[in-house]
Amino acid sequence: MDGVIVVDKPSGWTSHDVVAKVKRTLKAKKVGHLGTLDPAATGVLPLVVDGATKFARFLDVGGKGYAAVMKLGEETDTQDAEGEVLKTSEVGSIERAEIEDTLGSFVGTIEQTPPMYSSVKQGGVPLYKLARKGVTVERAAKEVDIYSIAVSRVELPFVDFSVECSRGTYIRTLSVDAGAKLGAGAHLYRLRRTRSGTFTEAEAVDVQGSKEELEAALIPLEAALVRSSALIKGIELDDSAASKVARGPFRAETSESFKPGEVVRLMHGVVVLAFAEYVSTGEPSGSSEFNVVKVLYGGAVRSSNEGSAVKSGRASGA
Repeated sequence: MDGVIVVDKPSGWTSHDVVAKVKRTLKAKKVGHLGTLDPAATGVLPLVVDGATKFARFLDVGGKGYAAVMKLGEETDTQDAEGEVLKTSEVGSIERAEIEDTLGSFVGTIEQTPPMYSSVKQGGVPLYKLARKGVTVERAAKEVDIYSIAVSRVELPFVDFSVECSRGTYIRTLSVDAGAKLGAGAHLYRLRRTRSGTFTEAEAVDVQGSKEELEAALIPLEAALVRSSALIKGIELDDSAASKVARGPFRAETSESFKPGEVVRLMHGVVVLAFAEYVSTGEPSGSSEFNVVKVLYGGAVRSSNEGSAVKSGRASGA
């Protein structure tokens, strides 16, 4: 049973709790999750089952979508409602337009400092373990992308808003930074993930469902890979190169730059043939070398989002 099951994580469950529950229900050998959700958060948590665990990095791609509630006038040590209140402030009569303008100012590429209560590791130790001991350490800021923010309701001190963002974005930190900019302080009061890459809220199932219900929700590995491939750079192969995909490493002329180990998808027309991993750039020809990592059998499975793919070049069989 190799594939992905999209679960609707309940509040109060850790991501590990969800994994353990589904593994017991399915009697699966291996289950993992794509992208941790905090215990208080709810929503989309894609799980990889059995053989799909080997391809988690190909499936955990693309941005995330969230529905959030921010509470103004109250700051906590964890940046969310689970923590201890450190400071309160008068909210006053902040206008909706000011809130929208402030949140809108974060759209784009911004820097965030990971919160102490997070799973980010420093010296091999998760920050939250240090935070629980009362230890605060310096954390390096990182760049994240906020694609859009939309405010849906303002009933002070609460602000409901939705966010589309890159992987690794902390909505807690976004709320705190927005509160500081508004001069009132804030924390994240409630969070629900509505999308993780191509996996959506509409297909999420109850973690406590029966074995039959969970099996019925399973997205076969190959179909899940094809879906996620729409968010990965693609190289288009001609007939000759396509016929050699299963034979292993190959070189392709491409103007794109790749990071070591970056995965690309190999396309022949609208069919996703395989995933390959970038190895090196040849000299002096400028061609790039790739190792084929996963061949997708059953060429009838096609990408439904071909138009959104990035084509990085075309490989020939020469």
